[in-house]
Amino acid sequence: MVFPESRISAGALAGAASIYLGFSLLLVFWKEGFEAAVDEDAFAEWATCLALFVTSGFLAASGWACRSKGQAWPLFLASIAFFWAAGEEISWGQRIFSIPTPEALLAINDQGELNLHNVDKQFFDRVLERACVLLAVGPALLHLAGRERLFGYRLPDAYLVCAFTLASIYYRAGHLKLQFYYLSFLVLAVYGVAAFVARRWRVAWASVGVFVLSFGLVAVNRAFRGSFPAHNNGDNEVRELVFCLLCLAYAVILWRDAVSSLNVSRRPAPG
Repeated sequence: MVFPESRISAGALAGAASIYLGFSLLLVFWKEGFEAAVDEDAFAEWATCLALFVTSGFLAASGWACRSKGQAWPLFLASIAFFWAAGEEISWGQRIFSIPTPEALLAINDQGELNLHNVDKQFFDRVLERACVLLAVGPALLHLAGRERLFGYRLPDAYLVCAFTLASIYYRAGHLKLQFYYLSFLVLAVYGVAAFVARRWRVAWASVGVFVLSFGLVAVNRAFRGSFPAHNNGDNEVRELVFCLLCLAYAVILWRDAVSSLNVSRRPAPG
């Protein structure tokens, strides 16, 4: 078993927890502030867009750094996907530049915007939800099998396993029962127990903290379900923000790993 750690992922976990706590406090004590933060062209949307753009840049830089190793093309494809997602998040600047929505798209887009994800918003929401589970469960199982890499790429480390598990739990009451979040938490329970057995205390207590905070988030969102804005998917906006910030942290880790490998390969042979 391995439980890799990094300061970047520890900061990402702390950031995810802080964002969820902050939005929960807004929901409880300042409903109008919560609504303003998750509205169109507001804080959550622009922060998510920025995180996606920066993630795209780090993935492209990672691909460039490892281009000689044959590992570049998946990173470049991921960079393009995140760039596309960033553009979609702000409807490709439609409201900034006053771009009209084409008639063909207007007829099928739920919000009449210049993007594709609102043609079937539920589908893209499901993709993000499954990605949270995959990025938590996959690395956790591979860590338990003693692996830190897959196909040469560094896996999300222990704190990102905890963070992606936490990311999967934020829903308004009534929506949670539709999801597969419990798969992440079942695996995290095993992962946390294994960390305790291995005396990796920081990882073990991080997993406990995720369980405690998750129960608290579910309780708050259930008790204050009437405070969520009825006209938008505020819980999805918050969850998307956290997910994208975690992806950014992972992209930075991949970039640092790629640059480190490149520097090692350039060192002159001894003697």
